[in-house]
Amino acid sequence: APPFALEPWQRKLAGLLRALVQMPRVLVVDAVVFEDIKARLARSWISALEAYAAHGRAVLVLTDKATVLPWQKIE
Repeated sequence: APPFALEPWQRKLAGLLRALVQMPRVLVVDAVVFEDIKARLARSWISALEAYAAHGRAVLVLTDKATVLPWQKIE
């Protein structure tokens, strides 16, 4: 589907998946990607990022405000 036909969460997911398949040593994620996302969906995205980091990659989350994300394994 073209990007304009997707829901906002679907566009965010597509961007996250695109970044993950490129396998960069450092994955930079804007914390905005987790805004307005249902908690269950956010947890699955965070699990994917934790699994990514477990393979020797780094995940750097950037934000312009105080943000709390429920990381379990990424420090």
